[in-house]
Amino acid sequence: LHLSIRRQRQMCIRDRILSTLMSSRYNSFPVVNSGNKVIGVIAMRDIRPVLFDRELAPLLLATDVMSENIFVAHPQETLGSALDKMEISDSEILPVVDTTETMNYIGVISREDIIKQYRKESLLMTDQKD
Repeated sequence: LHLSIRRQRQMCIRDRILSTLMSSRYNSFPVVNSGNKVIGVIAMRDIRPVLFDRELAPLLLATDVMSENIFVAHPQETLGSALDKMEISDSEILPVVDTTETMNYIGVISREDIIKQYRKESLLMTDQKD
């Protein structure tokens, strides 16, 4: 799940953000441009103060409220490495991209997904020992 940026500057980003958050299990999500490149991340904790401001919110663009200095993950990266990046950046999710140079959006990985996978692996290892 991600927020696509279109050239329609008059679109109310608040409505797009709220719609995306309502249909997502995450509190943050990547921002992807029309070329399918990750250009940032919007976190609810960062935009909450302005999201419901009746005067300011209609004027906001995703690029106004997103963080551009972000960590990303790659398909071949270990879960441990991705989790370390989440800890360092205090992020719930990491965008998954093909390479850091091209930043082509593939998907997201969440802290919850990683922890679930670790639990499954731990249970499988425990079952194999018994």
